[in-house]
Amino acid sequence: MNYKEFDKLYARMVAEEVIIGETKGREYTIDNDRLDNFKRIGQELGLDPKMVLWVYLKKHLDSIAFYIKSGKALSESIDSRIKDARVYLALLRGLIEEGKRESRK
Repeated sequence: MNYKEFDKLYARMVAEEVIIGETKGREYTIDNDRLDNFKRIGQELGLDPKMVLWVYLKKHLDSIAFYIKSGKALSESIDSRIKDARVYLALLRGLIEEGKRESRK
């Protein structure tokens, strides 16, 4: 894949991930806090919200690893797993950035 082809793929991926983040994000969000799901579950379980996010992300990473080893995607397409993993990484970045902001207060 040449640079131009990859850049087009990357731009398409980002656009798809924005849509996923917006649609799925609304299902899990309360009071306009995009990271609420991880905070709420973390509070219920006595876990750092980043640990909760890691569990969700790890499911997708395990599926990606299975695909790499076997060449097969079972319940969801590999494209879908990659999209979800990248969205979770962005959410992790959000939790980290928010934590930095909170620690400066």
